Amino acid sequence: MDKVKALSEAMSGQPDWMDGHSIRVMEYAVEIGKAMGLSAKSIETLRMAGLLHDIGKVDTCASVLEKRGGLTSTEFELVKLHPVHGAEILCQSDTLSLVAQVIRHHHERYDGTGYPDGLKDDGIPFLSRILYVADAFDSMTADRPYRKAPGKDYAVSELIRCAGTQFDPGVVWEFLKIAGDFPSGREYSADSLADLAPGLPFKKQKPV
Repeated sequence: MDKVKALSEAMSGQPDWMDGHSIRVMEYAVEIGKAMGLSAKSIETLRMAGLLHDIGKVDTCASVLEKRGGLTSTEFELVKLHPVHGAEILCQSDTLSLVAQVIRHHHERYDGTGYPDGLKDDGIPFLSRILYVADAFDSMTADRPYRKAPGKDYAVSELIRCAGTQFDPGVVWEFLKIAGDFPSGREYSADSLADLAPGLPFKKQKPV
């Protein structure tokens, strides 16, 4: 982890709003992985990928990252390169090649319309699918230069709405089962989730 810490410290010059983001994403991703029964090796890969998932933004102009208005199409295309840049940085170390792969694909959408490679459903590395949910949740529950955080209830509703299109529905399900453990989180029972998302595998509990 010393190498990972050194790389993480290289990101210390990033904008203030990014402070803590990578740590929270790491924590969410690890908790999802544990809930899904992943191996210790996979958990450690998630831990490193969460901490370093935005390292590719070191090549992105600070004025873009701190912009208070909406991004132009050119600026958005620049930001979209960060998974590729991050993977290229990490690929320089043989021991971080798997982490690099996870980071490269953590913005691939389940329906195949994501970036950078347009991978789809099971073609997306499983750990990348976990990281995507963790990253999205924190992005929706933290302030950004261009908006205040929509909040946890909004984030949960968006994860549910976009499950099966943007996100792996199985990962969303596992995340929501533990979402109540997060600060200011709310517990979501199988019954309430089944009502909110009838298209997902949230089975209602039979009366005893």
